[in-house]
Amino acid sequence: MRIAINCVEAAEKTLERWKKKKSDGWITDKTLLLIENRRRIRPLRNQSNEMKEEYRMLKKDVKHEVRKDRERWLEDQCQEVEAMNRKGNLSGVYRKIRDLTSDRRVQQGCMRDSDGTILPEKDKIIERVKRYTEELYARPANEEPVERIRVEGEVMVPDILIDEVRWAMSLLKRGK
Repeated sequence: MRIAINCVEAAEKTLERWKKKKSDGWITDKTLLLIENRRRIRPLRNQSNEMKEEYRMLKKDVKHEVRKDRERWLEDQCQEVEAMNRKGNLSGVYRKIRDLTSDRRVQQGCMRDSDGTILPEKDKIIERVKRYTEELYARPANEEPVERIRVEGEVMVPDILIDEVRWAMSLLKRGK
């Protein structure tokens, strides 16, 4: 256990820590200081009951302060929306509400290969998509193309062009 503490102390002396940014500016400096203290005490919590109790109290305080900061921030945002509404700025009201309530999901950037392994690199993903589409549209050499049977009264529709697909995609909402 002493070796781990010495390694951590040596790393703290020689390496720089990244300064974490506040999350959208709603976490106060007091809360960030509590978070830093909790992070500093975390590796030491198993040394004694006092350290364990101190870590538990800091953890509780951090949760409480983060909730308070978030509540204060949301209250400020609501007041901004109400002020815009009183001024008649409806586009600002809707934009602010959309920003507050939008579901921001991060898309995963990995895909599975045909054998089930995960491909996290972009160039391997592109190669996999290329192979998949080739397999999808590959037709055996001996297979004849499917002929369209003309039914009486049927109108022959020309094939869909790439430009038509791009145009249709541009009409979709963002993120679809």
